[in-house]
Formats: sequence, structure tokens, C-alpha cells
Amino acid sequence: MATHVLRLKAPDPAVQKTVATLESSAQRGAGIVKQVLTFARGVAGERSAIPCKGLVEDMAQIVRGIFPRNITCETRNEKGLRLIQGDHTQLDQVLLNPCVNARDAMPEGGKIILGAQNVTVDEHFARLQGTAKPGPHVQFFVTDTGTGIPPEIIEKISEPFFTTKDVGKGTGLGIVKSHEGFLDIESKPGVGMTSKVSIPAVPVAHDSSLVRKSDVLPRGDGQTILVVDDDSAIREIMKTTLDANGYRALVVGDGVEAIATFARQADLIPLVITEMAMPLPDGAATIRVLQRLDPAVKIIVCSGMVSTKLEAEAEALGVKAFLRKPFSAEQLLMRLHEMLRPV
Repeated sequence: MATHVLRLKAPDPAVQKTVATLESSAQRGAGIVKQVLTFARGVAGERSAIPCKGLVEDMAQIVRGIFPRNITCETRNEKGLRLIQGDHTQLDQVLLNPCVNARDAMPEGGKIILGAQNVTVDEHFARLQGTAKPGPHVQFFVTDTGTGIPPEIIEKISEPFFTTKDVGKGTGLGIVKSHEGFLDIESKPGVGMTSKVSIPAVPVAHDSSLVRKSDVLPRGDGQTILVVDDDSAIREIMKTTLDANGYRALVVGDGVEAIATFARQADLIPLVITEMAMPLPDGAATIRVLQRLDPAVKIIVCSGMVSTKLEAEAEALGVKAFLRKPFSAEQLLMRLHEMLRPV
């Protein structure tokens, strides 16, 4: 959210470019942490429609930035790629795994080709694959000019827990199955290897049909928003963001202060944004009191914890709007616009 404020304060193009890099790095770091929490706690990742060209281009940028300079990388994307539905961070991992394998197979340098193409899986092929579903897919591929792998190892690659790497160095592609996709490997020893990952496409024609993010975010119309969070840094940036985008923000650090503030100005506060995991009174208890003071008050729950229990608790209170930290200014402003616009 701080990057949004920086963009407003510093219009210089060079600064804007630096801020964009900062924002991308922060989002990637947050995504990695979220993925670790997702795996550790067995919580399903957030799924959304993903434009595949961007997924490939982002990964190519990572490869060029962190791999040895004697390894080059190019992209080859088919025009009119379909959309897929998935968790962006997990699919980043799906592409990163074969790229890392390719790097390890080219100690003296070489080339990596990253790309995506539309394919259609027929019923016969789907039956042969076992887990595949017939229909339109997007197939990602990673080709290298490395040492390749022998046929007897290729046959074992799809086996659970199989790896040729030492303990601590292996990374699997189990995420593919969670996205209802499948893996295919082609290799010739001494020539190189191609890893193909196919993911079912969503019923949309191609990337261009995805609604592009507008540079103009929806603004408020002077509405007062009560923000409840025990983290002072979050309170400060939330207030700055809301005040800069047409809202009037009241920020408090705990449930007691939130209840007192709302009781004094309930007729002026149409919406409250509250953290769930706060010291007593926690978010759930705070919401109950706010709803008794004004049953019509709108609530957005936010939390940095990946917990279905917290979300279920909020849903039981009638709350249907959630923001998982860290969220962007765009996500916040879009959610506020959706909830406050006239019916």
C-alpha cells in the first residue's frame, strides 16, 4: 500500500519505475511467505484468472536476474493464449522448478527457452494420462540445452517423492495436480530437456478478454471509514491511503477504542475495517458489539493469518468481505467501492 502513496507523491518517471520494482518485489516476497503458510497449514491458495503471457515473462525476468550470466533466457509465447485459473505464487513455483533443474544441468552455461501455447486434450489422451481432463489447456514449457536425462529416470519423474537430487535440494511439481494439470518430459542425454506443464483453461477466449487494470482507481465521496488494527504502521498507511483517495479515515488500535469511537459517531461511519487477530477484545467480539450498535454497518475483515477458522468465524457473524494481508491499495479501494456504491 505504501507504493501507491509514493506514486501519488512522486510523479517523476524514474521514481515511478523504481516504485514499480519495489512493489513487484514486495508482492513476490509476500506471495512466497503466503505459499509457505499455505503448505504448512494445509490451507487452499487463493485462485484467480491468470494471464499466461505475464506469468512466463515474469519468470523469464527472474531467471535473467538471478541465474549465472552464462545462461541466456528467451520467451516464446503463442498469440491469443487462454486464461487459466490458479494460485499465482504456486504457478510461479511450477515454472521455477524446471528452470532451476535446467540451470543445474548447464554448469558450463547454455540457453533456457520459456513459453506457453494453447493445446486441446482429447478424451483418449486424458485416459492415458489418468489425471488429465479433456478440453482446452494452456501448456507451459521450459527447454534447456543441458545434459538431459536418461529414459529410465524420465519414467520415474511422475512418481511421488522421486528426485535425483540430494536431501534438501529437491523440489517437486505436486502443485500441478492440485491445479488439475499434468506433466510431460522430453529429453535426450547430452542434448537437453523440455518440461511441459499443462493446466486446464478457463472458459474465456484469450488474455485480451481479461479486463485490464485501470490506472484510475475508484475514489470515495467523503465517507468516513473506521480502521481497527493493533499495528501502528498499518494504521498510518491505511489512513494515508484512504485520505488520499476521497475517504475520511478514523484509525484506532484496539477493539475498546473502536467501540467507543463508533458509539460516538455511528451515524457518520458506514463501514468498518477490522483486523481479526487482535488482543482482547478480538475482532469477532468487536464486530458483535458494532453490529448491536448499528445492525446496518458494513464490515471488512482483514488478517495476515492464513486461517479458515478466522474466516468461518467472521462468516458466522454475517461478514462476507475479506482482505488478506498484505493487500494493495487497489484491492482495498476496489472492495470499498463495491460495498459502498448505491444498490
